[in-house]
Amino acid sequence: MQSSAVQTFIIGKITGLSQRTNAKISIEKVDITFFDRIILKNVLIAEANSDTILFTELLTARIDTLKFRKHKLTLSELSFFKNQISVKRDSLNEYNFGFILESLRPDQKDTSSSIQWKINCNQFNFQKSEVAFSNQTSENVQHYFVHQMNLNVSDLSNYADSVAFKINDLRLNYNNQVFINQLSANVIITKSMIALKSMNLKSNKSEINNLSLLMNAVENGEMFSRDMNFELQLSNSYVNLSELGQFIPGFYEIDEYFELEGRIYGTLNDLKGKELIFKTGESTVINFDFYANGIEDLETMYLFLDLKKLETTINDIKRFSIIKNGKKININIPDAFYNSGLLSYKGNFSGFLSDFVTYGTLQSRMGIIKTDVSVVPKK
Repeated sequence: MQSSAVQTFIIGKITGLSQRTNAKISIEKVDITFFDRIILKNVLIAEANSDTILFTELLTARIDTLKFRKHKLTLSELSFFKNQISVKRDSLNEYNFGFILESLRPDQKDTSSSIQWKINCNQFNFQKSEVAFSNQTSENVQHYFVHQMNLNVSDLSNYADSVAFKINDLRLNYNNQVFINQLSANVIITKSMIALKSMNLKSNKSEINNLSLLMNAVENGEMFSRDMNFELQLSNSYVNLSELGQFIPGFYEIDEYFELEGRIYGTLNDLKGKELIFKTGESTVINFDFYANGIEDLETMYLFLDLKKLETTINDIKRFSIIKNGKKININIPDAFYNSGLLSYKGNFSGFLSDFVTYGTLQSRMGIIKTDVSVVPKK
């Protein structure tokens, strides 16, 4: 393999890609070493207005197969070192890299060449990456930052409009608050679906085991909208509420652990849960199904909660942290209730948070209480 031929091929592909996508692509230096390794230094991909999408100080590719006559390139490994990635979503719900993906769709013709190359990669790595995400879909622009991201991916394959790969290891810290120490998963992506299977995650305080997540696009093909249909299956996982506080502010100061499993599916506006099991404290177990409609507005949200089993003790209730306005609320429980032993409740809740009906049966050493309560707000 001649270095000059490879360099000509690389320059040609980059020029063609830049013309096809209308993105600004620049490379400071191209080196060929050991006849099978390509090194690109200071690679920049930017929008037409020069805003950075991706910058990498060092990109290395190890060539397994390069056949010019058959137009086939197989890379045994592709690695990016010291990367800066900027993702932006504007008020029209469009991403700053969207124009690149659109130009690479199979139905678009490559104006740079009539010859289509088949390019495969067996494994790729992102090392020492910094990611900035800017969300401008609301009045207040939201900024999120991922630091020290390291990613290893293998078994990459593509056919037609689908891509499949295996995440062997992903490590990062989110906003210097949530630290992902290990994440692995099998991923399948098509135009209308994203599937994660056998996902395992470990953070400083939480552990997710054997998670499956299926996300289906809405009719217009849009992903990650509130109308997107999804299904989530969890198995024997452990979550610390304070880590969820990065996404649900009310949990930020609650340093409590939950063991959970079950299935959640539907859309964010029409959500269902089946065979959900929560465990916390020394004796608290909750087994329930639920249906929630309109969760965007808690005041008008309809909720049906079927509590198949709720067991707890006064000690568990006492120790649970309730934080309001940054202050811990102490729960005052009469001493006589500590002799009640295990509290067991079975029943359901239906209606709105301000107008609901609940009935069920509470059992303990102190006796049995049956409830049938309707709560209607004052007018």
